[in-house]
Amino acid sequence: MIRLPKILLLFTLALAGLLLVPGAAHAHSGASPDFNSDGKVDFDDFFMFAGAFGSSSAAFDLSEDGKVNFDDFFLFAQHFGAPPDAPAADTFRELQTKIFNQSCLSSSCHSSAGKAGDLVLEEGLAYDSLVGVRSSTPSAAAAGLMRIDPGHPERSFLLTKLTGPGPDQGDLMPRGMSGLQGIEIDALRAWVQAGAPRAGLVPDAPRLGNLPTDLAAHFTPPAPPERGTQLHIGPFGIPPGKEREIFSTVRLNADHDLLVNRIEVVQPEGSHHFILYLWTGKTPPSAPGIRDFDPRSPMGIVDIFNKQFVTGSQTPRMTLTFPDGVGIRIPRGAVFDLNSHFVNLRGRETLMGEVYVNLYEAPAGAALQTAEPLFDSNFFINVPPGQTTATSQTWTTDQPIKVIALSSHMHRHGERFTIATLRDGKQVYESTAWDDPKVLNLNPPLALQPGDGFRYTCTHSNKDRDVPLRFGFTSEDEMCIMFGYYYK
Repeated sequence: MIRLPKILLLFTLALAGLLLVPGAAHAHSGASPDFNSDGKVDFDDFFMFAGAFGSSSAAFDLSEDGKVNFDDFFLFAQHFGAPPDAPAADTFRELQTKIFNQSCLSSSCHSSAGKAGDLVLEEGLAYDSLVGVRSSTPSAAAAGLMRIDPGHPERSFLLTKLTGPGPDQGDLMPRGMSGLQGIEIDALRAWVQAGAPRAGLVPDAPRLGNLPTDLAAHFTPPAPPERGTQLHIGPFGIPPGKEREIFSTVRLNADHDLLVNRIEVVQPEGSHHFILYLWTGKTPPSAPGIRDFDPRSPMGIVDIFNKQFVTGSQTPRMTLTFPDGVGIRIPRGAVFDLNSHFVNLRGRETLMGEVYVNLYEAPAGAALQTAEPLFDSNFFINVPPGQTTATSQTWTTDQPIKVIALSSHMHRHGERFTIATLRDGKQVYESTAWDDPKVLNLNPPLALQPGDGFRYTCTHSNKDRDVPLRFGFTSEDEMCIMFGYYYK
Protein backbone atom coordinates (compact mmCIF):
# COMPACT_ATOMS: atom_id res chain seq x y z
CA MET A 1 0.00 0.00 0.00
CA ILE A 2 1.52 3.31 -1.09
CA ARG A 3 1.80 6.20 1.35
CA LEU A 4 0.44 9.23 -0.47
CA PRO A 5 2.50 11.92 1.31
CA LYS A 6 5.76 10.28 0.18
CA ILE A 7 4.82 9.86 -3.47
CA LEU A 8 3.31 13.35 -3.50
CA LEU A 9 6.66 14.73 -2.31
CA LEU A 10 8.52 12.73 -4.97
CA PHE A 11 6.06 13.96 -7.57
CA THR A 12 6.70 17.58 -6.57
CA LEU A 13 10.45 17.04 -6.78
CA ALA A 14 10.12 15.42 -10.19
CA LEU A 15 8.14 18.35 -11.52
CA ALA A 16 10.77 20.74 -10.20
CA GLY A 17 13.48 18.82 -12.06
CA LEU A 18 15.39 17.90 -8.91
CA LEU A 19 15.46 14.13 -9.34
CA LEU A 20 18.51 13.40 -11.46
CA VAL A 21 17.51 10.30 -13.39
CA PRO A 22 18.73 10.81 -16.97
CA GLY A 23 17.39 8.20 -19.35
CA ALA A 24 14.85 6.79 -16.87
CA ALA A 25 11.82 7.75 -18.94
CA HIS A 26 11.20 6.47 -22.46
CA ALA A 27 8.48 6.94 -25.02
CA HIS A 28 5.47 4.69 -24.73
CA SER A 29 2.70 3.64 -27.09
CA GLY A 30 0.30 1.84 -24.75
CA ALA A 31 -1.50 3.33 -21.74
CA SER A 32 -2.41 7.02 -21.71
CA PRO A 33 -1.46 9.20 -18.71
CA ASP A 34 -4.98 10.69 -18.95
CA PHE A 35 -6.35 7.85 -16.82
CA ASN A 36 -9.88 9.31 -16.44
CA SER A 37 -10.10 10.36 -20.13
CA ASP A 38 -11.13 13.96 -19.39
CA GLY A 39 -8.68 15.47 -21.90
CA LYS A 40 -6.06 16.62 -19.40
CA VAL A 41 -3.36 15.15 -17.19
CA ASP A 42 -3.84 16.58 -13.72
CA PHE A 43 -4.08 15.71 -10.02
CA ASP A 44 -7.20 13.58 -10.57
CA ASP A 45 -5.04 11.30 -12.74
CA PHE A 46 -2.21 11.44 -10.21
CA PHE A 47 -4.38 10.14 -7.36
CA MET A 48 -5.66 7.33 -9.59
CA PHE A 49 -2.04 6.47 -10.43
CA ALA A 50 -1.04 6.58 -6.76
CA GLY A 51 -3.75 4.06 -5.96
CA ALA A 52 -2.38 1.67 -8.59
CA PHE A 53 1.29 2.14 -7.67
CA GLY A 54 2.95 -1.23 -7.02
CA SER A 55 0.38 -3.20 -9.00
CA SER A 56 0.59 -4.77 -12.46
CA SER A 57 -2.43 -2.92 -13.90
CA ALA A 58 -1.92 -2.43 -17.64
CA ALA A 59 -3.98 0.79 -17.52
CA PHE A 60 -1.26 2.48 -15.45
CA ASP A 61 1.80 0.69 -16.86
CA LEU A 62 3.12 3.58 -18.98
CA SER A 63 6.51 1.96 -19.56
CA GLU A 64 4.92 -1.37 -20.55
CA ASP A 65 7.25 -3.46 -18.41
CA GLY A 66 4.48 -5.41 -16.61
CA LYS A 67 4.49 -3.40 -13.37
CA VAL A 68 3.50 0.04 -12.13
CA ASN A 69 6.66 1.47 -10.54
CA PHE A 70 8.87 4.54 -10.53
CA ASP A 71 9.60 4.26 -14.28
CA ASP A 72 5.88 4.87 -14.82
CA PHE A 73 5.90 7.56 -12.14
CA PHE A 74 8.59 9.61 -13.94
CA LEU A 75 6.80 9.22 -17.26
CA PHE A 76 3.59 10.47 -15.67
CA ALA A 77 5.39 13.45 -14.07
CA GLN A 78 6.71 14.47 -17.50
CA HIS A 79 3.18 14.50 -18.94
CA PHE A 80 1.63 16.36 -16.03
CA GLY A 81 -0.15 19.51 -17.26
CA ALA A 82 0.35 18.61 -20.95
CA PRO A 83 -2.21 17.24 -23.40
CA PRO A 84 -2.57 13.47 -22.89
CA ASP A 85 -1.18 12.67 -26.35
CA ALA A 86 1.88 14.92 -26.00
CA PRO A 87 5.19 13.04 -26.24
CA ALA A 88 7.20 12.59 -23.07
CA ALA A 89 9.97 15.13 -22.52
CA ASP A 90 13.09 13.91 -24.31
CA THR A 91 16.34 15.86 -24.18
CA PHE A 92 17.96 14.53 -27.34
CA ARG A 93 14.72 15.05 -29.27
CA GLU A 94 14.71 18.68 -28.12
CA LEU A 95 18.37 19.11 -29.13
CA GLN A 96 17.50 17.68 -32.53
CA THR A 97 14.50 19.94 -33.18
CA LYS A 98 15.76 23.15 -31.56
CA ILE A 99 19.47 23.05 -32.50
CA PHE A 100 20.37 20.58 -35.24
CA ASN A 101 17.24 21.06 -37.36
CA GLN A 102 17.31 24.86 -37.11
CA SER A 103 21.02 25.62 -37.29
CA CYS A 104 22.93 22.73 -38.88
CA LEU A 105 21.06 21.41 -41.93
CA SER A 106 21.69 23.87 -44.75
CA SER A 107 22.51 22.24 -48.07
CA SER A 108 26.24 22.86 -47.63
CA CYS A 109 26.47 21.75 -44.01
CA HIS A 110 25.35 18.60 -42.19
CA SER A 111 22.45 17.48 -44.35
CA SER A 112 22.56 14.28 -46.39
CA ALA A 113 23.36 16.45 -49.41
CA GLY A 114 26.15 18.51 -47.82
CA LYS A 115 27.57 15.95 -45.41
CA ALA A 116 30.25 18.43 -44.29
CA GLY A 117 33.02 16.71 -42.37
CA ASP A 118 31.29 13.39 -43.14
CA LEU A 119 28.71 14.31 -40.48
CA VAL A 120 24.95 14.15 -41.01
CA LEU A 121 22.70 15.70 -38.35
CA GLU A 122 19.31 14.93 -39.85
CA GLU A 123 16.64 13.27 -37.73
CA GLY A 124 17.21 9.55 -37.39
CA LEU A 125 20.89 9.86 -38.33
CA ALA A 126 22.32 12.47 -35.94
CA TYR A 127 22.70 10.30 -32.83
CA ASP A 128 24.66 7.52 -34.52
CA SER A 129 26.76 10.10 -36.38
CA LEU A 130 27.78 11.80 -33.13
CA VAL A 131 27.91 9.54 -30.09
CA GLY A 132 31.06 7.46 -29.73
CA VAL A 133 32.29 8.44 -33.22
CA ARG A 134 35.87 9.66 -33.65
CA SER A 135 36.16 13.19 -35.04
CA SER A 136 37.00 13.51 -38.74
CA THR A 137 39.02 16.69 -38.11
CA PRO A 138 42.67 15.50 -38.33
CA SER A 139 43.98 17.46 -35.31
CA ALA A 140 41.08 16.31 -33.13
CA ALA A 141 41.36 12.72 -34.34
CA ALA A 142 45.09 12.75 -33.58
CA ALA A 143 44.23 13.83 -30.03
CA GLY A 144 41.80 10.90 -29.74
CA LEU A 145 38.71 13.11 -29.49
CA MET A 146 35.22 11.86 -30.32
CA ARG A 147 32.45 14.00 -31.69
CA ILE A 148 30.53 13.12 -28.52
CA ASP A 149 32.30 11.25 -25.74
CA PRO A 150 29.47 10.22 -23.37
CA GLY A 151 30.07 11.57 -19.88
CA HIS A 152 33.01 13.75 -20.99
CA PRO A 153 32.10 17.21 -22.36
CA GLU A 154 35.74 18.29 -22.24
CA ARG A 155 36.64 15.49 -24.69
CA SER A 156 33.64 16.00 -26.99
CA PHE A 157 34.80 17.84 -30.11
CA LEU A 158 31.28 19.00 -30.98
CA LEU A 159 31.35 21.30 -27.95
CA THR A 160 34.76 22.65 -28.98
CA LYS A 161 33.37 23.51 -32.43
CA LEU A 162 30.48 25.37 -30.80
CA THR A 163 32.49 27.30 -28.20
CA GLY A 164 35.61 28.37 -30.10
CA PRO A 165 37.80 25.99 -32.11
CA GLY A 166 41.54 26.42 -31.94
CA PRO A 167 44.23 26.43 -34.63
CA ASP A 168 43.80 23.59 -37.16
CA GLN A 169 40.34 22.81 -35.74
CA GLY A 170 38.28 24.51 -38.46
CA ASP A 171 35.60 27.19 -38.22
CA LEU A 172 33.19 27.99 -35.42
CA MET A 173 29.87 26.23 -35.89
CA PRO A 174 27.20 26.93 -36.99
CA ARG A 175 29.09 28.44 -39.92
CA GLY A 176 27.97 31.91 -40.94
CA MET A 177 26.21 32.56 -37.62
CA SER A 178 27.24 34.37 -34.43
CA GLY A 179 27.27 31.07 -32.57
CA LEU A 180 24.54 29.34 -30.58
CA GLN A 181 22.99 30.90 -27.52
CA GLY A 182 24.68 29.99 -24.26
CA ILE A 183 21.61 28.12 -22.99
CA GLU A 184 21.67 25.90 -26.09
CA ILE A 185 25.29 24.98 -25.43
CA ASP A 186 24.45 24.34 -21.76
CA ALA A 187 21.72 21.90 -22.83
CA LEU A 188 24.18 20.03 -25.06
CA ARG A 189 26.84 19.97 -22.36
CA ALA A 190 24.42 18.65 -19.70
CA TRP A 191 23.23 15.94 -22.10
CA VAL A 192 26.82 14.83 -22.81
CA GLN A 193 27.69 14.94 -19.09
CA ALA A 194 24.70 12.67 -18.37
CA GLY A 195 26.05 10.04 -20.76
CA ALA A 196 24.36 11.29 -23.98
CA PRO A 197 21.21 9.14 -23.61
CA ARG A 198 19.39 8.36 -26.84
CA ALA A 199 16.00 8.86 -25.14
CA GLY A 200 14.61 10.28 -21.93
CA LEU A 201 14.86 13.49 -19.98
CA VAL A 202 18.12 14.87 -18.58
CA PRO A 203 16.82 17.05 -15.73
CA ASP A 204 20.06 19.06 -15.56
CA ALA A 205 19.68 20.17 -19.19
CA PRO A 206 17.94 23.55 -19.70
CA ARG A 207 14.67 23.23 -21.62
CA LEU A 208 14.73 24.91 -25.02
CA GLY A 209 11.00 25.11 -25.75
CA ASN A 210 10.36 28.63 -24.46
CA LEU A 211 13.53 30.62 -23.90
CA PRO A 212 13.26 33.70 -21.67
CA THR A 213 13.54 36.89 -23.69
CA ASP A 214 16.80 37.94 -22.02
CA LEU A 215 18.45 34.71 -23.15
CA ALA A 216 16.97 34.95 -26.65
CA ALA A 217 18.62 38.30 -27.36
CA HIS A 218 21.68 38.04 -29.59
CA PHE A 219 24.65 40.37 -29.55
CA THR A 220 24.41 42.86 -32.41
CA PRO A 221 27.73 43.60 -34.15
CA PRO A 222 28.55 47.10 -35.41
CA ALA A 223 28.54 47.95 -39.10
CA PRO A 224 32.02 47.98 -40.64
CA PRO A 225 33.54 51.39 -41.46
CA GLU A 226 33.08 52.80 -44.96
CA ARG A 227 36.80 53.60 -44.98
CA GLY A 228 39.02 51.27 -42.98
CA THR A 229 38.68 47.71 -41.81
CA GLN A 230 36.85 45.59 -39.23
CA LEU A 231 38.55 42.95 -37.07
CA HIS A 232 36.65 40.23 -35.23
CA ILE A 233 37.32 37.58 -32.60
CA GLY A 234 34.86 34.89 -31.51
CA PRO A 235 32.24 33.96 -30.68
CA PHE A 236 33.59 31.68 -27.95
CA GLY A 237 31.89 30.11 -24.95
CA ILE A 238 32.68 30.74 -21.28
CA PRO A 239 30.96 28.11 -19.07
CA PRO A 240 29.23 29.21 -15.87
CA GLY A 241 31.61 29.61 -12.93
CA LYS A 242 34.62 30.06 -15.25
CA GLU A 243 36.71 32.72 -16.95
CA ARG A 244 38.43 32.39 -20.30
CA GLU A 245 41.21 34.38 -21.95
CA ILE A 246 42.00 33.80 -25.61
CA PHE A 247 44.12 35.11 -28.48
CA SER A 248 43.41 35.08 -32.20
CA THR A 249 45.72 36.15 -35.03
CA VAL A 250 44.33 38.28 -37.87
CA ARG A 251 46.30 39.58 -40.86
CA LEU A 252 45.40 43.02 -42.23
CA ASN A 253 43.71 42.70 -45.60
CA ALA A 254 44.82 45.93 -47.27
CA ASP A 255 47.10 46.87 -50.16
CA HIS A 256 48.34 50.07 -48.48
CA ASP A 257 49.27 51.43 -45.06
CA LEU A 258 46.28 52.54 -43.00
CA LEU A 259 46.23 55.94 -41.31
CA VAL A 260 43.72 55.37 -38.51
CA ASN A 261 42.22 58.39 -36.74
CA ARG A 262 39.39 56.63 -34.88
CA ILE A 263 39.03 53.21 -33.23
CA GLU A 264 35.79 51.59 -32.03
CA VAL A 265 35.61 48.44 -29.87
CA VAL A 266 32.22 46.71 -29.38
CA GLN A 267 31.67 43.59 -27.24
CA PRO A 268 28.96 42.02 -25.05
CA GLU A 269 28.68 42.51 -21.30
CA GLY A 270 31.03 40.31 -19.30
CA SER A 271 34.36 41.40 -20.77
CA HIS A 272 37.23 41.72 -18.31
CA HIS A 273 39.40 43.26 -20.99
CA PHE A 274 40.16 43.37 -24.69
CA ILE A 275 43.55 44.31 -26.13
CA LEU A 276 44.49 44.77 -29.77
CA TYR A 277 48.19 44.01 -30.28
CA LEU A 278 50.38 44.49 -33.34
CA TRP A 279 52.77 41.58 -33.75
CA THR A 280 56.39 42.75 -33.78
CA GLY A 281 58.21 39.42 -33.37
CA LYS A 282 59.84 37.50 -36.19
CA THR A 283 57.39 34.59 -36.50
CA PRO A 284 53.75 35.37 -35.73
CA PRO A 285 51.25 32.61 -34.96
CA SER A 286 50.07 31.70 -38.44
CA ALA A 287 47.24 29.22 -37.92
CA PRO A 288 43.75 30.77 -37.74
CA GLY A 289 41.53 30.02 -34.78
CA ILE A 290 41.37 30.69 -31.08
CA ARG A 291 44.36 30.07 -28.81
CA ASP A 292 43.43 29.64 -25.16
CA PHE A 293 45.83 31.48 -22.88
CA ASP A 294 47.37 29.51 -20.03
CA PRO A 295 48.56 31.99 -17.35
CA ARG A 296 50.91 29.30 -16.03
CA SER A 297 52.71 28.91 -19.37
CA PRO A 298 56.06 30.76 -19.61
CA MET A 299 55.71 30.93 -23.40
CA GLY A 300 52.44 32.83 -23.11
CA ILE A 301 54.18 35.48 -21.02
CA VAL A 302 57.22 35.64 -23.33
CA ASP A 303 54.87 36.29 -26.26
CA ILE A 304 53.86 39.61 -24.67
CA PHE A 305 57.31 40.96 -25.54
CA ASN A 306 56.73 40.21 -29.25
CA LYS A 307 53.72 42.54 -29.44
CA GLN A 308 52.97 46.23 -29.44
CA PHE A 309 49.86 47.55 -27.71
CA VAL A 310 47.48 49.33 -30.12
CA THR A 311 44.31 49.82 -28.08
CA GLY A 312 42.24 48.22 -25.34
CA SER A 313 38.86 48.33 -23.62
CA GLN A 314 37.10 46.99 -20.52
CA THR A 315 33.64 48.27 -21.42
CA PRO A 316 31.02 46.98 -23.89
CA ARG A 317 31.62 49.95 -26.19
CA MET A 318 34.70 52.15 -26.48
CA THR A 319 35.46 54.85 -29.07
CA LEU A 320 38.85 56.51 -29.32
CA THR A 321 39.07 59.57 -31.55
CA PHE A 322 42.49 61.17 -32.06
CA PRO A 323 42.93 64.95 -32.25
CA ASP A 324 42.90 66.56 -35.68
CA GLY A 325 46.09 65.80 -37.55
CA VAL A 326 47.03 62.79 -35.38
CA GLY A 327 46.53 59.07 -36.04
CA ILE A 328 48.02 55.57 -35.90
CA ARG A 329 49.86 54.20 -38.92
CA ILE A 330 49.17 50.51 -39.54
CA PRO A 331 51.53 49.00 -42.14
CA ARG A 332 50.02 46.91 -44.92
CA GLY A 333 50.42 43.21 -44.23
CA ALA A 334 50.36 43.88 -40.49
CA VAL A 335 49.57 40.94 -38.21
CA PHE A 336 47.30 41.63 -35.26
CA ASP A 337 46.93 39.50 -32.18
CA LEU A 338 43.50 40.03 -30.61
CA ASN A 339 43.34 39.27 -26.89
CA SER A 340 39.95 38.85 -25.17
CA HIS A 341 39.24 37.92 -21.55
CA PHE A 342 35.66 37.25 -20.39
CA VAL A 343 34.59 36.36 -16.85
CA ASN A 344 31.48 34.29 -16.06
CA LEU A 345 32.14 33.39 -12.41
CA ARG A 346 28.63 34.24 -11.23
CA GLY A 347 26.68 33.38 -14.37
CA ARG A 348 24.17 30.55 -14.55
CA GLU A 349 24.41 29.96 -18.31
CA THR A 350 27.28 29.80 -20.77
CA LEU A 351 28.33 33.30 -21.80
CA MET A 352 29.16 33.85 -25.47
CA GLY A 353 32.01 36.32 -25.87
CA GLU A 354 33.10 38.08 -29.04
CA VAL A 355 34.68 41.40 -30.01
CA TYR A 356 34.50 43.68 -33.04
CA VAL A 357 37.12 46.33 -33.72
CA ASN A 358 36.54 49.05 -36.31
CA LEU A 359 39.65 50.86 -37.55
CA TYR A 360 38.49 54.06 -39.28
CA GLU A 361 40.86 55.36 -41.93
CA ALA A 362 41.54 59.08 -42.27
CA PRO A 363 40.53 60.75 -45.56
CA ALA A 364 42.83 60.10 -48.49
CA GLY A 365 45.77 62.50 -48.61
CA ALA A 366 45.49 63.50 -44.94
CA ALA A 367 48.85 64.36 -43.38
CA LEU A 368 48.89 62.88 -39.88
CA GLN A 369 51.31 63.00 -37.00
CA THR A 370 51.87 59.36 -36.04
CA ALA A 371 50.49 58.49 -32.62
CA GLU A 372 52.34 55.86 -30.63
CA PRO A 373 51.10 53.84 -27.65
CA LEU A 374 52.34 54.46 -24.14
CA PHE A 375 52.14 51.21 -22.16
CA ASP A 376 53.85 50.43 -18.87
CA SER A 377 53.11 47.74 -16.27
CA ASN A 378 54.19 47.39 -12.64
CA PHE A 379 54.84 43.68 -12.04
CA PHE A 380 55.90 44.14 -8.40
CA ILE A 381 52.56 43.97 -6.60
CA ASN A 382 52.48 42.42 -3.13
CA VAL A 383 49.47 43.14 -0.89
CA PRO A 384 49.37 41.02 2.32
CA PRO A 385 46.02 39.67 3.57
CA GLY A 386 43.96 42.27 5.43
CA GLN A 387 46.00 45.21 4.16
CA THR A 388 45.65 48.08 1.68
CA THR A 389 48.85 48.92 -0.20
CA ALA A 390 49.83 51.65 -2.67
CA THR A 391 52.45 50.60 -5.23
CA SER A 392 54.23 53.12 -7.49
CA GLN A 393 56.40 52.98 -10.58
CA THR A 394 57.98 55.61 -12.86
CA TRP A 395 58.04 55.89 -16.64
CA THR A 396 60.31 58.33 -18.51
CA THR A 397 60.80 59.44 -22.10
CA ASP A 398 64.18 59.85 -23.81
CA GLN A 399 62.87 62.29 -26.45
CA PRO A 400 60.46 65.24 -26.69
CA ILE A 401 56.86 63.97 -26.94
CA LYS A 402 53.29 65.26 -26.68
CA VAL A 403 50.94 63.05 -24.64
CA ILE A 404 47.32 63.09 -25.91
CA ALA A 405 45.62 60.41 -23.76
CA LEU A 406 46.08 58.52 -20.48
CA SER A 407 44.17 55.65 -18.86
CA SER A 408 44.64 52.72 -16.47
CA HIS A 409 43.97 49.04 -15.84
CA MET A 410 43.52 47.17 -12.55
CA HIS A 411 41.49 44.17 -11.36
CA ARG A 412 38.71 44.00 -8.80
CA HIS A 413 40.90 44.70 -5.74
CA GLY A 414 42.02 48.01 -7.25
CA GLU A 415 40.63 51.05 -5.41
CA ARG A 416 42.53 54.00 -6.87
CA PHE A 417 44.89 54.72 -9.77
CA THR A 418 46.74 58.05 -10.04
CA ILE A 419 49.30 59.51 -12.45
CA ALA A 420 51.52 62.47 -11.60
CA THR A 421 54.21 64.24 -13.64
CA LEU A 422 57.81 63.63 -12.53
CA ARG A 423 58.99 67.20 -13.09
CA ASP A 424 56.65 68.83 -10.57
CA GLY A 425 54.66 65.99 -8.92
CA LYS A 426 51.37 67.41 -10.20
CA GLN A 427 48.57 64.82 -10.39
CA VAL A 428 47.11 64.71 -13.89
CA TYR A 429 44.96 61.57 -13.69
CA GLU A 430 42.80 59.75 -11.15
CA SER A 431 40.38 56.82 -11.51
CA THR A 432 38.54 55.01 -8.69
CA ALA A 433 36.52 52.53 -10.79
CA TRP A 434 38.66 49.52 -11.74
CA ASP A 435 35.93 48.12 -14.04
CA ASP A 436 35.24 51.43 -15.82
CA PRO A 437 38.53 53.33 -15.74
CA LYS A 438 38.61 56.97 -16.73
CA VAL A 439 40.10 57.90 -20.11
CA LEU A 440 41.78 61.31 -20.00
CA ASN A 441 42.01 63.07 -23.37
CA LEU A 442 44.60 65.87 -23.27
CA ASN A 443 43.82 68.79 -25.56
CA PRO A 444 46.12 70.63 -25.76
CA PRO A 445 48.63 67.78 -25.42
CA LEU A 446 50.92 67.48 -22.41
CA ALA A 447 54.47 68.22 -23.61
CA LEU A 448 57.31 66.19 -22.05
CA GLN A 449 61.04 66.71 -22.51
CA PRO A 450 63.77 64.02 -22.32
CA GLY A 451 64.00 62.76 -18.75
CA ASP A 452 60.42 63.81 -18.00
CA GLY A 453 57.73 61.24 -17.38
CA PHE A 454 55.12 59.99 -14.95
CA ARG A 455 54.84 58.30 -11.58
CA TYR A 456 51.75 56.10 -11.50
CA THR A 457 50.36 54.58 -8.31
CA CYS A 458 47.90 51.73 -7.77
CA THR A 459 46.09 51.24 -4.48
CA HIS A 460 44.92 47.65 -3.88
CA SER A 461 42.90 46.35 -0.92
CA ASN A 462 43.18 42.68 0.09
CA LYS A 463 40.31 42.19 2.53
CA ASP A 464 38.81 38.93 1.24
CA ARG A 465 41.78 36.59 0.63
CA ASP A 466 44.10 34.75 2.99
CA VAL A 467 47.07 34.92 0.59
CA PRO A 468 48.96 37.97 -0.75
CA LEU A 469 47.74 39.70 -3.89
CA ARG A 470 50.37 39.60 -6.62
CA PHE A 471 50.66 40.40 -10.31
CA GLY A 472 48.94 37.80 -12.49
CA PHE A 473 46.75 37.22 -15.52
CA THR A 474 43.53 35.84 -14.00
CA SER A 475 40.73 38.04 -12.70
CA GLU A 476 41.64 37.02 -9.14
CA ASP A 477 45.25 38.22 -9.55
CA GLU A 478 46.08 41.92 -9.80
CA MET A 479 47.56 44.35 -12.32
CA CYS A 480 48.76 47.95 -12.36
CA ILE A 481 49.05 49.25 -15.94
CA MET A 482 49.31 52.80 -17.28
CA PHE A 483 48.56 53.29 -20.95
CA GLY A 484 47.86 56.11 -23.35
CA TYR A 485 49.07 57.73 -26.59
CA TYR A 486 51.61 60.36 -27.63
CA TYR A 487 53.23 61.76 -30.75
CA LYS A 488 56.66 63.27 -31.36
